[in-house]
Amino acid sequence: MNISEIAEMAGVSRAAVSRYLNHGYVSAEKKEKIRAVIQRTGYQPSVQARMLRTRHSHLIGVLMPRIQTGPETRMLAGVSRVLYENGYQLLLSSTDGQPSRELECLRIFQNNLVEGMILVGTALTDSHRKALDRMMVPAVVTGQRTDRLSCVYHDDYKAAGEMTGLLLKRGRRRLGMLCASDAREPAETQRRSGFLDTVESWGDGVEAFTEACGDSVQEGWEAAGRLLEAHPDLDGLFCATDVMAAGAMEYIRSVGKEIPRDVSVTGIGDSELNQVMTPRLTTAHYYDETSGAEAAGVLLSMIKDRSAPVKSIQLAYHVVEQGSV
Repeated sequence: MNISEIAEMAGVSRAAVSRYLNHGYVSAEKKEKIRAVIQRTGYQPSVQARMLRTRHSHLIGVLMPRIQTGPETRMLAGVSRVLYENGYQLLLSSTDGQPSRELECLRIFQNNLVEGMILVGTALTDSHRKALDRMMVPAVVTGQRTDRLSCVYHDDYKAAGEMTGLLLKRGRRRLGMLCASDAREPAETQRRSGFLDTVESWGDGVEAFTEACGDSVQEGWEAAGRLLEAHPDLDGLFCATDVMAAGAMEYIRSVGKEIPRDVSVTGIGDSELNQVMTPRLTTAHYYDETSGAEAAGVLLSMIKDRSAPVKSIQLAYHVVEQGSV
């Protein structure tokens, strides 16, 4: 099915069908005839053909390492809302954080003629940057700061430092941290540095230990076990995510320790899991949906004006103090 066949069936010119599909002027009578034929036949115009004619596909590629965690789904909700309000659709790929799959997804986006890219929490390598340069479309990164591309991010270093500081202010002196097992994670270096630098700033008498794990409740449980078996007198635990913290708190209770009497726990994210944790977790609230919305807005501005300068937006966060300290 093509435009000529639609025109013949509707009894109108090919130009009228083209104007209808591209939101140009068509009389009410012709518009109704064309609409009826399209509805009856289920005709879908080719994105590639439309792109060649108009240079606009109204498609945005969104690349995410994973979509099962709260922060990323909230970012995606913000991105989707802004794109939808502006007449754009998103083409989503989740890669499980594997660089080879991420690069393959970039090639798929290129073949589908996306007008721009949003990379949610993707660790940028030289290969990623070269692939983006070849695509010749604007791109925005969320979840990390980068000087080369426009970005929207939270201050992971400061948030981690503040969460660690709360433990120290409560008199905790043997601190542990659960951090991401993948050192490529964009926020990982900043959160780990924030923890270690804050501990060091308190001087002698404070010890710090780190344990790597994946971002799941089960892996948080297992990592907390390894940490407490190696350091049974640990009295404070900072977790790089609330999901890790949920598993860690379950383990701490399973070995007969009380929170916060024996071990105080903090996290980052203020996730929905916090609603079912006992006690409620002290954490840093991130504005993830706002981050996604801001990223989409920046990208749409860049699509309209290719000469727009690189923009860097740092969002605020706030501390939610609850029962875990």
